[in-house]
Amino acid sequence: MDMQELKRLIYQGEKVDIECKKAESKVPISVYESYSAFANTKGGYIILGVKEDKTKTNPEERFVLQ
Repeated sequence: MDMQELKRLIYQGEKVDIECKKAESKVPISVYESYSAFANTKGGYIILGVKEDKTKTNPEERFVLQ
């Protein structure tokens, strides 16, 4: 996966198969919930280092790379 594909996934926003986690200094515990859910379905992507800003409506501005 290249940077363009990664950005495309981030800007699509969280969905059934995409989870974004802030993860500033360590892996958050909530990653394991997402990992387990993906393992029990068709899989997906967990993207660390991305914070969702729910006040933004434009997808290009809603997810902030940390």
